[in-house]
Amino acid sequence: MPMVGAADKDIIVVLRDSNLPQTDVIDTVLPFSSSIVSARELIAERVRAECDKRLPAGMTYRLLRLDTLSESEKASFQAQLDAAGETVELQIERALEAFETNGFLLLVDETQIENLDEDIRLGSGSVVTFVQLTPLVGG
Repeated sequence: MPMVGAADKDIIVVLRDSNLPQTDVIDTVLPFSSSIVSARELIAERVRAECDKRLPAGMTYRLLRLDTLSESEKASFQAQLDAAGETVELQIERALEAFETNGFLLLVDETQIENLDEDIRLGSGSVVTFVQLTPLVGG
């Protein structure tokens, strides 16, 4: 994986999980070794960080739309994933599908990213925001 690593000049990016209205905002940082990544790579690395437990507890399960589960439900879900042998790659595919079906918005430095293959320029201190969308009842 060439994107994230211990390169001499890591780019430190702020990952922000948010919902609408912004009542629940959680920030953390993640290093990237390349200043240009695709949205696909950015989402994949976010999922890998979640799976590797490099993210704070409040940021886990967000991209898979499981943030409304209780802690015991999350533990049960994780046990099911483990029992099923679900791989990180499958979780990445689910997150990419959620992006494509408007399960969440991706903003980089306040600019909405709309295409998985769009090149994104990151700088140290760039803010990458994952905005959780809540479906409306009845529509």
